[in-house]
Amino acid sequence: MAKRFFDTSRIDQDWYLQLSLKERELLRYCESKSDGAGIFPFSEKIAATYVGQKITLKDLEKLPIGRLPNGKYFIDGFCFLQNGKLTNTCNAHKPEPPETPVRFSL
Repeated sequence: MAKRFFDTSRIDQDWYLQLSLKERELLRYCESKSDGAGIFPFSEKIAATYVGQKITLKDLEKLPIGRLPNGKYFIDGFCFLQNGKLTNTCNAHKPEPPETPVRFSL
């Protein structure tokens, strides 16, 4: 189960205060569906079920969300919020080594 950090100061920021309840819930849905880099597939039907109202792609335009060439979406600033500055000196930020074959001896 993925865990997500939440920037509590954003509830006082002007851009957030201007969002409707529907848009705030949509943002929480997108954050919940995203990976550690803030990338997620979007489904209007599933989002509408989560939010409790009809959702369209136009609703995403009001949020800090962009579309990638592969059709997925990303949340602007999400990766930095979740991971901080990415460095090779932090073990959590190092890429995983390629899988090595497992050998069994019988």
